[in-house]
Amino acid sequence: MLNNGSKFFIGLTALTAVSFGVYMLLIHPSALGATALFGLVAATAFLATMVVFTRDGDIELGDSSATTEQPTASMWPLIGAAGAALLLVGTITTPIVTLFGIIFLLATFVEWAVQSWSERASSDSAYNATLRKRLMNPIEFSSSRSSWSWRHHLFVLAHHVGHRQERRRRDLHRAVHADIAGRCVVRL
Repeated sequence: MLNNGSKFFIGLTALTAVSFGVYMLLIHPSALGATALFGLVAATAFLATMVVFTRDGDIELGDSSATTEQPTASMWPLIGAAGAALLLVGTITTPIVTLFGIIFLLATFVEWAVQSWSERASSDSAYNATLRKRLMNPIEFSSSRSSWSWRHHLFVLAHHVGHRQERRRRDLHRAVHADIAGRCVVRL
């Protein structure tokens, strides 16, 4: 049985899907409008799916799957949302923004999955923390040198992509001026 929250998000998903379809049929399907509406459809469909599967957070009496322990607070949903936003914006703007969105989403997926697993590995929270550290410390930016190294590599990558785009723009500019100059010489 669907609860009120589930019905709301399913209806919101249907409304956004209909508005996306109407936009694509009646209005010129530009990249910006279509991407924005498709992102809204995907977001509301994801929320509807989560609400349906979690039963709006209602716990029925005698439900054996309900635990008394609360999950720890996590920053990964916020970072994942930022990654999804960067990915969506990057499809419209530049590839470097898309790359950062993908990096954020991959980091969110790995870190959040390991955090969830390590919290439930055993009943001893100290042992669970040790397991997480043993698995993730080689991957995470634990020391200042490795953090500097990753920031340096990302900066070099961003600079390279920006420099390549600037070079393309400059080459196109030169080609257009050479073409215009060639036409002017012929006319004289």
